[in-house]
Amino acid sequence: MPNEEVILTLKDAVDTCRFSEYLNLIKASEEILEKTYEGDGDYVSESIRKYHSKYSSVIKYNSYIF
Repeated sequence: MPNEEVILTLKDAVDTCRFSEYLNLIKASEEILEKTYEGDGDYVSESIRKYHSKYSSVIKYNSYIF
């Protein structure tokens, strides 16, 4: 996220709409960032693999049409 204001606005919108999956992704991304700072490469690589597999479609990944 570019700045804290955008993060807070997104969190407010998610809380209002009760999109728990998005909140979980935000929490997970914060954890991955912390582990990156700590130098825990195993955790970071496994997390990226997990979330990439779960949320990236092979079809959409290489598509130039949004």
